[in-house]
Order: sequence, then C-alpha cells, then structure tokens
Amino acid sequence: MLLSYGIIFPLGFLFALAKSKKHAPTQIVGSLVAGAGFMMGHLNRTPFWEGNPHVRFQWWMLVILVGQVGVGVGLKVTKMKDAPKSRVLQFLQSIRLRILRPIHVILGWSFVILPYVQGIFGLIPLTRTCGGQEVINCVAHFIMGSFFVYYGGVTVLRHFGVISLPFRMDVFDSLLITLWGFINTFFEHRPGTPWNHTDLQHTSSGILWLCAGLLSLLLTFFKPYTSVTLNIVPALVI
Repeated sequence: MLLSYGIIFPLGFLFALAKSKKHAPTQIVGSLVAGAGFMMGHLNRTPFWEGNPHVRFQWWMLVILVGQVGVGVGLKVTKMKDAPKSRVLQFLQSIRLRILRPIHVILGWSFVILPYVQGIFGLIPLTRTCGGQEVINCVAHFIMGSFFVYYGGVTVLRHFGVISLPFRMDVFDSLLITLWGFINTFFEHRPGTPWNHTDLQHTSSGILWLCAGLLSLLLTFFKPYTSVTLNIVPALVI
C-alpha cells in the first residue's frame, strides 16, 4: 500500500497535471498494487486495539479507489473526438464533461490527503501510541506536522512549475501560520488537567503564531504600505 499510495499514485497525479499519456498506465499499475496490498492486509492477523481507525478507514479508501477507476474508465469510453456527431454522442459528451470529469478531479485531489491520513492511522496502532488521554495532544501534533509536510510539497511543486497558486506565496504562509497557531493555542493543553511548563510553552508559542498570522493576513489583504511589495511578517515569525 505504501508503494501504491506513496509513490505510484502521486506520480500518476503529477502526470495528470502535466497532461501526460503516462497518467492512465501509471494509475492502472497503482490500482493493481493497491488491490494486492488490500488482500495482503486482510491476510495479516496482527491484533490491534479495538476501534482501530486504520481498519475502518480502509473500506472508504477502497470505495474511493474503485470509484476513481470506474470514472476513469468512463472518461476513456466516452472520449470520442473524431466520431460523427449524433444526439447519443452529444449526450455522452455532456455526461463526460459535466459529471464524470468533475468527479474524477475531486477524487483525484482526495488522493493527495486521504492516503496520508490512512498512513497516520496505520502508524498509530503500529507504534502503540496516541491511546487513552493522549488522543487530543497527538491529533494536535499530527495536524501541525502535516501542515509543514504539505507546505514543503506545495513549495517544491510550485518551484518546479508543476502547480500554480491563485495567490501569492506570502498569503499561503500567513494562512499556514494562523492555522498552526490556532491549533497550538487551543489543543495542546488537555482540559481538566493541571497546567505544566510544556503546556505553557506550547500555548504561548501558539498565541504568538496565531496573532502574527492574523496580522499577516490583514497586512496582505489591506496593504497599508506602498513601498514594500511583499509581506515580511511570515519571514519574521519563522
């Protein structure tokens, strides 16, 4: 599953963004590998604790994968550029453009996040962590760490021209800082427990990042300055 969702599918996703003919063969190989991994996972009888989210979420991943493959096949079948026009073909083309393609795009983008979430769900029972009272703290740390993981991915893809953002990079930086500060402020301390130095450290840094992120967003959108073209607050915070 790591091979398919961690390497093959992301590679096929990049081929799709580049409109390469290698997209379909790559996704077919990834689907076959994922199917084999799914069956091998069911042959594994390693006991995990009750309510393991990795086991539950796998069925949703399978449904999404089957749906994506089915929609992809439908797009290939209804692709008739050189065929003579008729009402039936026009109807099929309408379904292709208005229904199948948007669904294919949405499911494709979901593969950017959902496999990563499923991987974390598998890592938690494998390492026997984040159980009991540690859940909230683990969720906060995983979310904050994931922000930086995806930030790095977006930065690399943007640098090589694979993707383009509809806004400047400082807007993306400001939004990331705000979200990181919000989570660090409100989720690091477990309610009903006494405060310790770790809680105070994380919460105070969260307040700093939250306020700085909000200030950075205000400066980005309202632009009270005229001589500076970019917002420097994200660089100062980091």
